[in-house]
Amino acid sequence: MHELSIAENIIKSVEQIARQKKLDKIRSVTVEVGPLSGVVEESLEFCFPHAVAASFLDGMELKIESIPFEVSCRHCHRHSSPELLMFLCQHCGSSDVEEVAGRELRIKSIEV
Repeated sequence: MHELSIAENIIKSVEQIARQKKLDKIRSVTVEVGPLSGVVEESLEFCFPHAVAASFLDGMELKIESIPFEVSCRHCHRHSSPELLMFLCQHCGSSDVEEVAGRELRIKSIEV
């Protein structure tokens, strides 16, 4: 379960920001997760409270925003969200598409 190490890295990043900004209390951290990031959201949610309990951010809540898989068609120039791993434009059926979203794993915001 690599989600535990991901949770620990999120916490380290937030701790660093809290120290830099001299923040006493962080209420929550919002993380964006795409379906191609390799992260199982439920596993991250499960291990996060255990990981954060070992830090000065104990009690901080994790909020996860799921980012949909999205491609841009080079043929019709439209964006679509096809079924995962179906690299086809939903509008014209072209396979000449570029992935534009779906690999995200980033901190979006911190609530103090």
